[in-house]
Amino acid sequence: MINIFKRLKEGFNIFLFDNQKRVKEIFFYFTLLACVVVSACIVVYYGFEHSPERLELLQDIIKVNFLIFLSNYLIRLFFSFERLNFLRTTKFEGFLMLLLFYELLSQFFYEKPLLDHVFQRLNIEAYESFYVVFTQLYILLFIAIQLIKYLRSAVNLNIKPSLLFVLSFLGVIFIGSALLMLPEMTVQEGSMRYVDAFFTSVSATCITGLVVVDTATFFTVKGQAVILLLMQLGGIGIISFASFFAFFLKKGLSFRHQTVLQDFFSEDSLDNSKSLIRQIFFFTFSIEALGIFLIYFLWSADMAFSSVGEKVFFSVFHGVSAFCNSGFVILENGLMAEHVANNYILHIVLGVLIFMGALGFPAMRDILSIQNLRARLKMPWKQWKLSTTVAVYASVILVAFGMLFFWALEKDAAMKGMNFFEMFVTSFFQSVTTRSGGLNTVNIAALSVPTLVIFIFLMFVGGSSGGTGGGIKTSTFFLIMLSVRNTITGRNQLQFKRRNISYSLLNRAYALFIFSSFSILFGIFVLTLTEDADILAITFEAVSAFATVGLSMGLTPDLSDVGKIVISLGMFSGRVGLLTFAFALSTRVKSNNYRYPNTNMMVG
Repeated sequence: MINIFKRLKEGFNIFLFDNQKRVKEIFFYFTLLACVVVSACIVVYYGFEHSPERLELLQDIIKVNFLIFLSNYLIRLFFSFERLNFLRTTKFEGFLMLLLFYELLSQFFYEKPLLDHVFQRLNIEAYESFYVVFTQLYILLFIAIQLIKYLRSAVNLNIKPSLLFVLSFLGVIFIGSALLMLPEMTVQEGSMRYVDAFFTSVSATCITGLVVVDTATFFTVKGQAVILLLMQLGGIGIISFASFFAFFLKKGLSFRHQTVLQDFFSEDSLDNSKSLIRQIFFFTFSIEALGIFLIYFLWSADMAFSSVGEKVFFSVFHGVSAFCNSGFVILENGLMAEHVANNYILHIVLGVLIFMGALGFPAMRDILSIQNLRARLKMPWKQWKLSTTVAVYASVILVAFGMLFFWALEKDAAMKGMNFFEMFVTSFFQSVTTRSGGLNTVNIAALSVPTLVIFIFLMFVGGSSGGTGGGIKTSTFFLIMLSVRNTITGRNQLQFKRRNISYSLLNRAYALFIFSSFSILFGIFVLTLTEDADILAITFEAVSAFATVGLSMGLTPDLSDVGKIVISLGMFSGRVGLLTFAFALSTRVKSNNYRYPNTNMMVG
């Protein structure tokens, strides 16, 4: 009897081995087709106006695809030789499958879905719409899981990390622009012009904040939700999201994937890259959640929110916008709106969120991670990393520099009539936001020319590496200043805090500085040909776009189509980084094992 059982088991395993590849491939393509169909249904569902019958039809199509996703999971489980291990490694996906299975059973036997009963017991009105949202979130999670698998495959291909980074942003931008063109995304009839949708998508994905239409009045809540999603994706990066889901789904990261993360975040080792990706999401969502909580309770009682849901959405939107340094607002007249312009405690919270986002994830991890905090309690002499020290010191010095100059130049102009505390908060906020935040509590166009020159300098320097800020980064500015000091003092080596800095890093800093300067100059040159505007306004606009700041002297809505494309290119190159873009398109140069004689030439 035992021998018969063993033979049956061996025969069954042979059957699985012989057929698993073919069956899995068939269901893989069925699942891929289902992802496309469901994605199209969700886009049509939210993007167009429908009759109740058509809405029900779209919901039924989505429900039918439940069976395809469920069948795909069961087939993978059936053909797995180690089923318990498969269940352990796909716990999250299995949990979602269990919910879907329960939904199907409850609808078949009781003609009422699970969430329907839950919403009724909670006495939630109009629960049908909540149920639709939740079931579509199920599907979107499955589609996200499938996309992560495809992205993991793309990472393992022989594609340069820098090129993959560029392509990921381009993909998000084009998808975002297509979504923003759907009729239900705007309050006007029909679709918005593609050049405007593309500009808005680039601005949101590249976390800039320049707008050609008023975000608060032109877009519906659906359109604003798309912009919110683009801001979050652009702030963290689509590759980071893929890496997070890879960890979350217990799939692990391949060696190639780890090198991608190491290249993006300039980490010293692969282990650091792996731990950084977890902490990026921990810090991002923890800081954003705290900021959203504070913003929710700091709205003025006179703010006319139609419901608690609208108040929550406004809090989430502006909390994410501030931390991601994106510069988008859904308040008419921005932060200068009534009941907001004088809410200085709210300005402080938004300013701190902007500062933290621009500080950079590696610096945040070095300072705030529990492991490092415990290590410094045991070893008080343990210092921050050199990159963290540069990021913190440079950020604080630049903020203080901007505050002092803004206070001195605008105390009798933009801040006339304010008391000490109001001047302090206004100066702090404008200095912080100018480096990359893009939010403003004063009229930028009404500021004095010297103030605008200081703002251009702060925008050009921008935030710190590995963060949501733009510009050439504080590390680049620091290395150039350190090199200038060495030239003046006659030193031969770059040294800071008893550490030597390689000249290869200095060469990259100079290359980035030159690339950035030429990019901005090119943008200014083209804009002078296409736009009828003052040279200062054009320069301010070009620097703001490249540095992904989002401040404007009012030129953006009046840009020509060519001008919008030029500014879009500036925002894109500023976000992905010109060096990243150059490395993505470059080819590997063979090393030379020889050296030419030194020469000399006049400089200056």
